[in-house]
Amino acid sequence: MIFCLGNEMLRSIVPIKLTRLLKRVFYQVKYGARIERGAVVSCSGLGKHCYIGENTVVFKSHLDDLSYVAQSSFISRSIIGKYCSIGDNVRIGLGVHPTSKFVSTHPSFYSPRAHVSFTDELLFEEHIFINAGKDICVEIGSDVWIGSSSIIMDGVKIGHGAIVGAGAVVTKNVEPYSIVGGVPAKVIKYRFSPDIIDSLLSISWWDEDVNWVIDNSDKFSDISSFISDFNNAK
Repeated sequence: MIFCLGNEMLRSIVPIKLTRLLKRVFYQVKYGARIERGAVVSCSGLGKHCYIGENTVVFKSHLDDLSYVAQSSFISRSIIGKYCSIGDNVRIGLGVHPTSKFVSTHPSFYSPRAHVSFTDELLFEEHIFINAGKDICVEIGSDVWIGSSSIIMDGVKIGHGAIVGAGAVVTKNVEPYSIVGGVPAKVIKYRFSPDIIDSLLSISWWDEDVNWVIDNSDKFSDISSFISDFNNAK
């Protein structure tokens, strides 16, 4: 469910601190989510048992079940799958500036929303959207780990099971179960062999009911046994 307090009159009546408290209570009661002090979840949806760390901002995004974001991160216009681990000071969906054709990169010359603007119309799209509805800039699969202080640029899709190293700047799509790092981020290696990756993508364990995950959690420490037991149980 998206919790968005969009009415200007309502915003002026309800104090910001009270609004944030009501959101925390709502998400905790309905979904078992935990939103720490100072965090802002605006026009966004959370799945079951999500965690949002202190001073983190989640804007126009959706986090699916059991995903967490550590403190002081910023997430905008993103879809994030289940069981994702997002570190502190991560930045996702920051928008873009023109780097060619325009004389200047400053928004005053292309955006009427700039704090000082020289144009009445939007001359450059400030986000790279990945969907037809033009409201999502980044898509992150399930079971993804994004290290501290990473930046995920607009227009990027990160596959299931991938790992983004701390401090990386991701400018291109990331394949499932790959490990990327650096500026700009490049593939360091893959977590498993192609056969195991194909098996995990086929199993898609993150889509199983949480009770199934609990019952099989003791098998998650050995990838070979996990796949073998899953296939034998069919």
